[in-house]
Amino acid sequence: VFRSKDYKYADICMAALAWPEEVDARIASPPEKCALELRQLGFEELASDYPAEKVCGRIMSIEEQVACKYLLNTPACWDSTYWKLRSNSLLFSLTKMRESSKDSAHLSTHQWYSYFMEPFHHYIPCTLDDLPEKIAWAKAHDEEARQIAENGSRLAKDEWTYDKSLALFGELLRQFAGIAQSANRSSRA
Repeated sequence: VFRSKDYKYADICMAALAWPEEVDARIASPPEKCALELRQLGFEELASDYPAEKVCGRIMSIEEQVACKYLLNTPACWDSTYWKLRSNSLLFSLTKMRESSKDSAHLSTHQWYSYFMEPFHHYIPCTLDDLPEKIAWAKAHDEEARQIAENGSRLAKDEWTYDKSLALFGELLRQFAGIAQSANRSSRA
């Protein structure tokens, strides 16, 4: 399952149309609203490439999503990465859209939490090109997939606590202050 309110992920939804049994990916908005918003924003070309009636669907609550065995993730949405990992669902995380993609900047695949996550230990890295094969692997290796999901859930629950996140943020601010002081001294010299 994948839901987003952001139309920049429409290509995920269009790709998922090729695998309706495996992936339910939609822009979480009624099609009429999507089409209207695109016209208002001046994206008629985007609307013709990604017809709202194909890429838009009903909003799913977090509770509905975490009840699914597999969840698709875009790392740019760090807050949803957190609750998806905590869910005990197996997380498939896009590292880039397609293998041939040169620009994956809008995915922002390297986030603050990336240092804590190990591919194939906490999540399954994927692209839209290999997602069907990765899902097939998870189905064929249910116990290993369940262990990866549990590892990801344990990471989110045990390591991404408020106190640990606050301590990490404090350390980053201290490091940033040191860099800023050093740059300030250099500019005066």
